[in-house]
Amino acid sequence: MTKDHYQLVTYSQGVAADWEEKNDIASFIAPEVVVGGGIYFYKDYGLGNAFTPVEMRRALGGPVKMLHLSVNDLQDINQEYGLGTFIDDQERENNPQTYGVLEQRKIKDLVHTSMNNNLFLVLNGARTVTNNGTGGAGAITGVTGVWTGTANDPVNEINLCCKYISDQFGIVPNRIYFDSGAWIKYQNNPNVRGRFQGVLVQAVTPENTKQLWNIPLDPRVNQGALYEGGTGKNDCIIFYGQDGPSQFDISFMKTFVNSAGRFTRVKSWRDEDTSSDKYKLQWYQKIKVTGYATAVRLVIS
Repeated sequence: MTKDHYQLVTYSQGVAADWEEKNDIASFIAPEVVVGGGIYFYKDYGLGNAFTPVEMRRALGGPVKMLHLSVNDLQDINQEYGLGTFIDDQERENNPQTYGVLEQRKIKDLVHTSMNNNLFLVLNGARTVTNNGTGGAGAITGVTGVWTGTANDPVNEINLCCKYISDQFGIVPNRIYFDSGAWIKYQNNPNVRGRFQGVLVQAVTPENTKQLWNIPLDPRVNQGALYEGGTGKNDCIIFYGQDGPSQFDISFMKTFVNSAGRFTRVKSWRDEDTSSDKYKLQWYQKIKVTGYATAVRLVIS
């Protein structure tokens, strides 16, 4: 017989929120959009025109313009995810006064493991975007991704990427993500550091480098999140992400979930064969690249 733990669901959601606050890469690239479960519709802005102006002025006696769902728009249904753990009878006997704390420790471990794996899924999805630097099929004129030495200027290349997205698709990007390897090359590039000559700056940081870009991009550097992708990951991704995204805006990526806080259920059951109580954390999600046209990816060398 299974037992539902509603307080542990709330606890798991709080742990996830704390984790995201410290390691906000996944929520920065692919923020959560609550769809409530079942089949839902969403817009996928692939390689077409990402922005289409709408005539919003109403004529006298006329109707207002409706935002219709096209037959070409997509529909999907979230998949169930789960992760389990156990509390052995020996653990219970050794913690007779703190069993509730022991449960929380087990759920916290499940949440952290799931969030690290979720970051893996988000970065894998983001890296499906074609390399727009030298050697890539979608190379942008003047952009190389080679940020070692003085031959190429990373600041100028980032500005060119922003202009490319704006010119091609009518969208001004507002976010930029650096793998730690890409950030080291950007941070130590002589052309970048040279712009701070005569200024009392100890190091190039995500905050003080904003002033160098023509567009005020919000930067994130993967410096602390457990997962990045293994050795040799040196990506820089420039993209558009909307604050509080919906199913229909042009954000680069989204994580569709059934309920706010991601996690929907914690249940337990007794397993006498292993002399333990089993616990399962459940949630529903689907990670999607919904604005392929609004992103540029550079593999930095």
